[in-house]
Amino acid sequence: AAADVAFCPSITVYYDFGEFNGVYALLSAGETWTVYEGIDLVIDVRLGVASSGYNQKFFAGSSAGEDGDTSLRGGLVDLSGSLTAPITYGGVVVAPRVEYTTLVDSALKEAVEATGRSADSVTGSLTVSWSF
Repeated sequence: AAADVAFCPSITVYYDFGEFNGVYALLSAGETWTVYEGIDLVIDVRLGVASSGYNQKFFAGSSAGEDGDTSLRGGLVDLSGSLTAPITYGGVVVAPRVEYTTLVDSALKEAVEATGRSADSVTGSLTVSWSF
């Protein structure tokens, strides 16, 4: 079913009314191709955008992220891309996935790297589902 959809853009918006008092929006697009019967290839790209209130709270604890620090302005936050290859056999779906994420804003990168952490990450996962 999803393999028949050419390009799937979406937007998801999160707003915190309490502690963060800020917004984080995720713009995403993806496409699915059928490689072989029962095997798909899914490519997704996501771009995160946030308000200064979100960034100042989320990145608190880093050298530039102390509460009230205005150097962490709102704007682009992160960019990620993933590749998933769901394999379907009967009612079982096995979906290996690899994802790369990087921080886009230079001030956020510097704040994270100042704590000794990397502004880039590569993660992998394996999901197995069974429907009956």
